[in-house]
Amino acid sequence: MNCRFCKSEINDEAKKCPYCHEWIIRQFWQHSKFWYNFAFLFLVLLPFIFIGFLILLGFVLYNLGHYFPPPVFKF
Repeated sequence: MNCRFCKSEINDEAKKCPYCHEWIIRQFWQHSKFWYNFAFLFLVLLPFIFIGFLILLGFVLYNLGHYFPPPVFKF
């Protein structure tokens, strides 16, 4: 693995670059990259999922109205 600051070859288990003494946070970045992608996709797809849910709900309620018509109140 190369240091992202000085581009020198360093050990994979190193926490600090021995040449420029910058902290290497390799495992944390690899672990958290999944959650950044997951959050981005979730926030991008959430409006489409919500709109699809509303369309499906409207379709179901419209069809249920034929089987269970609203009550007619006669005074």
